[in-house]
Amino acid sequence: MSHNGSDTNSDSDKSIDRNIDRNTDSKKGGLALTAGQALGISDWFAMDQARIDAFAEVTLDFQAIHVNPEAAALTPFGGTIAHGLLTLSIVPHLLYPLLNPHIPPGVTLVNYGVESLRFLQPVKSIDRIRLHAQVQAVEEKEPGRILLRLANNVAIENSEKPALVSESLIMVLTAAGEN
Repeated sequence: MSHNGSDTNSDSDKSIDRNIDRNTDSKKGGLALTAGQALGISDWFAMDQARIDAFAEVTLDFQAIHVNPEAAALTPFGGTIAHGLLTLSIVPHLLYPLLNPHIPPGVTLVNYGVESLRFLQPVKSIDRIRLHAQVQAVEEKEPGRILLRLANNVAIENSEKPALVSESLIMVLTAAGEN
């Protein structure tokens, strides 16, 4: 994978990519997903201060831009903003309703990682976000294990610039040999 024209793959990244065929349809494990296929757009999700405060409590990240409305009002953000990792952590909640119609019963989805993550704009405590998702690749790693690479774009309502873009890696686990 290249970023800004330079190759940034490490040896461990190359081992993950050894079986890539980005143009393969997958009927393996009952999946019917194709590279380039749009999964759609999620429902809107309200990012509110109570959720931001709860995330701060769990992660012990009490930076004023997240939890202190008075101090945050004096920053360039003009108010509190969600933690970037909170916004990222909402992606599965937004993604799975889009992905589930393509996943047969008895198949397990496991978050496998995130690549190419960029936080492009903060999400304010008054914002609503939604996810645009697209299949980038479907890779059979071994019998019973299929890696989905999904392009994510988390949009902010009434903003042209997204909150974040990333590539989700989802391991699809089926019964071995059930392909």
